[in-house]
Amino acid sequence: MDLNSASSVVLQVLTQATSQDTAVLKPAEEQLKQWETQPGFYSVLLNIFTNHTLDINVRWLAVLYFKNGIDRYWRRVAP
Repeated sequence: MDLNSASSVVLQVLTQATSQDTAVLKPAEEQLKQWETQPGFYSVLLNIFTNHTLDINVRWLAVLYFKNGIDRYWRRVAP
């Protein structure tokens, strides 16, 4: 999967994760959780939250997943 198609898929799931409908929200959160350990996921998040043309809520969610991923997986004591 190239970076552009990965970005569009992650962007779509992030948009779903900002929904107030739990039927849409829960599967999107589960998908994002699965991607946390995939190579390139954080690069895609970086591209999304630096794109100022996107919805602010989607960008903030990308920032939160990026920050939490650093805390979980990029520390010396990370699994």
